[in-house]
Amino acid sequence: MFLPPPILIVEAINDLMIKKYDNHRIYIHNLANFDAIFLLKILAKIGFCKPLIHNDRIISIQLIFGDHVIYFRDSQQILIGSLAKLGKSFKVETIKSLFPYFFVNESNLDYIGSVPNMNFFDNILKSEYLEYCNNFKDNL
Repeated sequence: MFLPPPILIVEAINDLMIKKYDNHRIYIHNLANFDAIFLLKILAKIGFCKPLIHNDRIISIQLIFGDHVIYFRDSQQILIGSLAKLGKSFKVETIKSLFPYFFVNESNLDYIGSVPNMNFFDNILKSEYLEYCNNFKDNL
C-alpha cells in the first residue's frame, strides 16, 4: 500500500511518541535549510511545537505530545558538510544521491513522473544529471 509522505511522517512520529523515546533527540541533516518548514507543518498537527530559530532559520524543534517530548535538531550544525561528503568520510555503504531540491514544494510532495529538468538540481554537472536520469529510468 502506498502512503503519501505526510502520512508516513505522521506514522513515524507517532511511533516515537512513547515513553521509551521521551526526551530523545532526532537529527535531520540540513533541517534549517530545507526540511524544517515541511516538518513543522506536520508536527504542529500532532502536538505543541516550539521551534528554535537562529538567523531566520529553524535549527531545532521541540515537539510536546501529551507528556512526551522529542527534539528535532539540525545535524549540519554539528557535522559541517553535505550528506554525500559525510557518507564518504565515514565510509558508509549507501551514499546520498542527487535530488531536485528546487522542484519540490508543498503541493507536489507525492509527485510521480519523469525526472525534473536539470535546472531543478543544485550544483550538478550535465554528465551527473544524465547518469541520474538513466539510473532513475532503470528503477521504474
